[in-house]
Amino acid sequence: MSSILFKRLAAMLVAAAMFMTAAGQPARAGEAEKLSMRYDVLVDGLQVFKLRYKVTMTPGRYTATAELDPTGFAGLFVKTRMDMVSAGTLRATGVAPGTFELVQKTKRKKRFKVSWDDSGIATTERSQPLGRYKDKTLKKALRPHLPDPLAAMLGVSTAKGANPCNRTERVYNGAEIYDLGFTLAGRETFGPDDGGVYRGPTYKCRIVYRPVAGLSRKRHAARSADPAVFTVWFAPVASRRLGSQMLIPVAASGTLKGKDFVAYANKATLAGQPLNAQSLAKR
Repeated sequence: MSSILFKRLAAMLVAAAMFMTAAGQPARAGEAEKLSMRYDVLVDGLQVFKLRYKVTMTPGRYTATAELDPTGFAGLFVKTRMDMVSAGTLRATGVAPGTFELVQKTKRKKRFKVSWDDSGIATTERSQPLGRYKDKTLKKALRPHLPDPLAAMLGVSTAKGANPCNRTERVYNGAEIYDLGFTLAGRETFGPDDGGVYRGPTYKCRIVYRPVAGLSRKRHAARSADPAVFTVWFAPVASRRLGSQMLIPVAASGTLKGKDFVAYANKATLAGQPLNAQSLAKR
């Protein structure tokens, strides 16, 4: 199975997690709030991966991690692994990324580290060079304050309006710059027969991945001509730390390179509790 397929899937699931403001009760001063998610990813009906995603928010700061690992019988054959770690500041004007690290483990281990200074200028360290053309396109497209995938989740925390899936987010992961375009596909309610642990209302969003820079000419053309398209279901969940609602992805589906996938949240807690009174903490 293609490692590129699963890297795109993981990036989409992770970068899909959005937060937006709404009325809420603020947390006590100094209190940390932790979001912990685990997704089971099935490809053509076979469970292939587990994706673990965690966020810790404290006054003025955040840390976030994502880990993608093969699981079950497929783990004997699929060698793709990916880890991401991000940290930065939470400000009244939005999120300011501070540091980000991406480690990809396939046949060879690749590491990308990005740090931002106070002006939002990014400095990138790579375990191996990208090549002249890829590096040239990245330098041309890179702008100050362009967030990493995990910082992008928090970067929409001040979004307003009734439609949370009406935006495009540009993301930089140290190796590539890409756009994620969100459009609203409807509202649905999850029940016990829908899989996963969440029960309750969701926003059904269509997300399209489009490359911007960092790929070879051939791969950029191929991905632009046939962009990855996902459907993600977001659950509105009250956050005391943000004093608002968080939109948390609880399920996803789509097709990549001819392979159908579905992903369900089989563990989901915020501040140690299920996402709402009707939901489970884990399965």
